[in-house]
Amino acid sequence: MNQSSNAYPPLAQPVVEGPVICSESDRFFLLSLDLLCVAGADGRFKRINPAFMETLGYSERELLSRPFIDFVHPEDVAATLDEVKRLNAGELTIDFENRYRCADGSWKWMSWRARADQQGDLYAVARDETERHRIELIKRELISTVSHELRTPLTSLSASLDLIGNGVVGDLAPPMEKLVTIARQNARRLLHLVNDLLDLDRISAGKLKYQWQVVELSTLLGTALEANASYAQCYQVKFEVLERCAPILLKVDPQRLLQVLSNLLSNAAKFSPQGGVVQIRTALHAGTARIEVIDQGPGIPEEFRPRVFERFAQADSSDERMRGGSGLGLAISREITEGMAGQIGFQSSDKGATFYLEFPAQCPDEPPSLVRND
Repeated sequence: MNQSSNAYPPLAQPVVEGPVICSESDRFFLLSLDLLCVAGADGRFKRINPAFMETLGYSERELLSRPFIDFVHPEDVAATLDEVKRLNAGELTIDFENRYRCADGSWKWMSWRARADQQGDLYAVARDETERHRIELIKRELISTVSHELRTPLTSLSASLDLIGNGVVGDLAPPMEKLVTIARQNARRLLHLVNDLLDLDRISAGKLKYQWQVVELSTLLGTALEANASYAQCYQVKFEVLERCAPILLKVDPQRLLQVLSNLLSNAAKFSPQGGVVQIRTALHAGTARIEVIDQGPGIPEEFRPRVFERFAQADSSDERMRGGSGLGLAISREITEGMAGQIGFQSSDKGATFYLEFPAQCPDEPPSLVRND
């Protein structure tokens, strides 16, 4: 076998079955709608298929004559080189994305799957994800614009309704008081949705910031319980704190952790039966603090469990739809929790669900901050 026939294993190497298999491999390479390529250890393409040329607009000679990194967007070069290092270390590339320059000067988003052989050659499959990125950008911009435009008037509306409901403008007749109560609840619900959308926008853009403090867990938990007590009363549900452990210090953003705790507590209250009790337990084990929120609801449908933390995810149940919610709370809670080096998860049966948070506990060498629910 001459040197040229060794250049493209296993696509062109003769095998025991004979030339038919080789021909099928070549036909697959030539006809594939995905972008297929082989790159050498020197960082240059050794072989590309027609879909690669058609998508980027280059000739075969143009692509083979330059290092492939020359076609990568400057902002993606470092990440691409790191991915190549991982490939050469024996790892697989799964859905790595970067931008490639086209012959007309535009850029296309590419999603890659690749692996390296023992000689250091890289075998890769790519798909053009430019349209998906364009749609996602439009969606983010729309959400951001609408949310910002709605937040100010909704805040003003909610505050005005609170003043009326609290009797600032005078006593209300019972029918009017009932209408104002409904209006206040819906205004708060809309404002909560807008705030969730804004958080989602910040998360998608990588702009969610954390204000780190060392806080005492029981103090923070007490603030969360107090803030959600009236919500639980609406569902005729009570909060109960189980056995308390020794003081636990966490290094977190207290307002963000309050947001996560509020999501878990309000969900537990919402899905508990009237007269039910939502239990809260804290524990410390091997340097890890754990917070559990345990409800007495119907549990999470088994088919829905893989999607619990997805954005806009809601179980397809008319009863659950009637309970309200945007389907964003748990998705945002997961992003916030993981952003603070924590973990969130759940356990469920037909007699309720337990959602838990875990964070690294801090050594008591720094005084905790006082957290207020402003």
